[in-house]
Amino acid sequence: MTGLQTPPGLRTAASTAGWKLCRHHRDESGAISLWEHPSGAKHLHHERCEEREHTFGVVIETPATDDRGAAHVLEHWVGAGSAAYPMSSALLTASQRCGSAFLNGFTETGRTSYTFSATDAEDHRGQLDVLLDAVYHPLLTDRTFAREACRALPSAEDAARAHAWTGVVHNEMRLKPERPTQWLSRLFAARHAPGSHHGFRHEGVPSALPELTAADTRAFHRAHYRPGASFSFGTGPGLVDALTALARVTADAPAGRTLPAEPSRSVTALHPPAALARRSWVTATLSWPGRETASWAGALHAHAVLIQAWGRRGNDRLICPPSAVGDDVVLLVATPGDGLDAQAREEAGQSLLREISKTTDGASPEGPRPPTLLEHFAEPYGGLPDGIRWGLAVSAARSAGLAPFALLVPGSVEVASVPPRPAAAFLDPAGLIAEPGGPPTTERVESDQALWRLQPPSQDARCLPLRPLGDRPWQPLAPAHAQGPGLDLLDPPDADGSVVARVSLPVDRSDAPLLQPLVKLLSLGAGETRLLPGIPQVREEGRGVVADLFVAGWTPAGWQRSTSRLRDLLDGQQGAVRASAVVSGLLRAGSGRLLLSPQELSESAAFAEVSATGAAHDAMAGLPAMVAWKGMTDSEAVVAGLRRLLDRAERAPVRLLAFGSAALVVAKDLAAMLPPPATDDATHWDTAQARDRIRVPARGEGYAHALVWPLPPAAAPAVAEVLARDVQRRILHPWVREEGGAYATHAFYDPGRGGLGIWIHADPAGEERLARLRERICERYRPPDHDGLETARLMASRTFTPRPVTGPREVVRRWGPASRGGGGLLSVTADDLEQAVSTWLGPVRPAAATLG
Repeated sequence: MTGLQTPPGLRTAASTAGWKLCRHHRDESGAISLWEHPSGAKHLHHERCEEREHTFGVVIETPATDDRGAAHVLEHWVGAGSAAYPMSSALLTASQRCGSAFLNGFTETGRTSYTFSATDAEDHRGQLDVLLDAVYHPLLTDRTFAREACRALPSAEDAARAHAWTGVVHNEMRLKPERPTQWLSRLFAARHAPGSHHGFRHEGVPSALPELTAADTRAFHRAHYRPGASFSFGTGPGLVDALTALARVTADAPAGRTLPAEPSRSVTALHPPAALARRSWVTATLSWPGRETASWAGALHAHAVLIQAWGRRGNDRLICPPSAVGDDVVLLVATPGDGLDAQAREEAGQSLLREISKTTDGASPEGPRPPTLLEHFAEPYGGLPDGIRWGLAVSAARSAGLAPFALLVPGSVEVASVPPRPAAAFLDPAGLIAEPGGPPTTERVESDQALWRLQPPSQDARCLPLRPLGDRPWQPLAPAHAQGPGLDLLDPPDADGSVVARVSLPVDRSDAPLLQPLVKLLSLGAGETRLLPGIPQVREEGRGVVADLFVAGWTPAGWQRSTSRLRDLLDGQQGAVRASAVVSGLLRAGSGRLLLSPQELSESAAFAEVSATGAAHDAMAGLPAMVAWKGMTDSEAVVAGLRRLLDRAERAPVRLLAFGSAALVVAKDLAAMLPPPATDDATHWDTAQARDRIRVPARGEGYAHALVWPLPPAAAPAVAEVLARDVQRRILHPWVREEGGAYATHAFYDPGRGGLGIWIHADPAGEERLARLRERICERYRPPDHDGLETARLMASRTFTPRPVTGPREVVRRWGPASRGGGGLLSVTADDLEQAVSTWLGPVRPAAATLG
């Protein structure tokens, strides 16, 4: 926007290294500004009123030319050391030392994003420097490529298994099988827009990853990671810092957009999911021209109507999310076409088009107001920090061909109705399918192992910025003070004066699958009460399993009204049928998917009929597993189970937590209405009791491991937290990723049950991994130096620092013994950690399990 008057508050930013203000909008929520650098780089910033958190993201256009996953491998590889910060896992470690509350990269169709959040300006500046140096000046060594991408396993025993390859990205993608709708979308794009990158899976396909080389990936980086072609976003008060840091990396960059990468060879074949490799499809499409705002609005509206009317997979019809194909926005619906002759295909396609037209003409999705376009683009990023979610949604809209600034300013775009163009066709993958890859050759094994014997990358983190905990404006978590039966007070400095109720619901194994559907149905008719988002927290209590539901705005009368509404629904014939359909759909949606969260695992463990103790232990360990079950299909059983849970919910004990002294008066009045309090002591583990295993199908997807050490009741929570973080950073993460290529590792202290645990998943190593981990941690642990101790304290401080209540997990910590005991992190010494290992971890063998 030529000649735009720069607002006074932005003049400093405007003069920073030549950035020009292109657009600006201010309303009651804050200010949004769009900036452009002479190099071509663009930055979008949202300064929200009274927001203190800083978020930042940089988005690189990374169009794929095959299924080998170069974009995804680079997302991991750039974090393994850079010119200014030559330390393995530099990005992750920097976030731990800078107090970053969030750090992650995202590889999506056509783009790669790197994001983080920070609590104050100094941490924001430190993390900005490390991130931008990693993105634009990475070391990209052959040794770290073999770790992050894919390498051949050395032994004949490993080669004899179905998977003879390992690597962090390779193992991750083995655990993320492509959904049928994803495959259909890219097959359609490959057939109808053969020059488009939308036909390839940008994250990579395991069967294609072994073909990717370090040289090809470096060439991909040179072609696409150009500062002048980047788009970045930020929220919070850090605009000037963001523009300054971006100016440093864009100063010498040539102007202009990214040039297409030159592939090392011609690659057109696609790598499909094995079960769908040879299947053909009858398709019906609605195409909106132009990829404009109106086109996306029409496609998303029709998609929402079809999903609500048919379900995500109703009657073997696959409904694919709208996608860009050529110059159009296309909504694709498909049904299997194997064995049909030409006439039958034509009739099936026309019939499908008629069904779509009948369902969508004049229809609107049920429920509250339809979401805006930006809210549609934000849906995949639910659960991320608000600023990151906002920025990624804007980036997705931009990638879709929309003007993101227009979507952010209400009333700046008029969405007109655009009629779609219907078409029916037969989609056959013949001629597009790659041959499946085989095991590595002897030459490949020898070459990869010679590379693997090279010097491992440096683990010395002292090159990275570090702010000691004692130098921070940090306050330990305020202890929860008991104020009477059924009531606790937590009074952190910025408490919002809210009251949250914990409803402790006993659960039988037979009803465990209905927990999440119950919360969903209660939330739909909650009225003045509101269940906090997230899956119910499942824990041991005595010999049973209890699910904790967390409710905001709880009152006895309001809770009674919420449960009564659901009971009335179940008592009516139509309502019972509808509730049963909703529940069955939720259960089917969860069938056979990867379960990662502790709460999901407890639920599935209870369903699989392991013991209550086994379910609770799995909940704490966070042990991941592929749990295959088809859900409950008997509507009478569903309704009967929901009624049993409702009966218990109405009689369940309740405990209140008041945030801030201003809420105490309200909470005391509510507490006077509570039933007599039940015992609320933390349940500690029986160290002599073995831990059960979840039954898992043998799918050859690698192993999941968990080690759990029950701690004595007198264990100091602050020492346990710091020890868990030190083990995770210095032992677990580097060792497992270096030696095994595991995708994810975590070490943690659980204050509710008094245990120290670690878990690993997507790990190609077998049961011997457990014995080696025990030895590495219990017998070979050495206390950290001063730098390492400060890093572990900083990592642990995230648990003890007051933050707004954003979900059940945060509320649970307020009731945990660590909260009641205060922080004490500054007093933890290296000697404390060494003593804790010898006392807590040495004499007691941890409970353990390996799942394969």
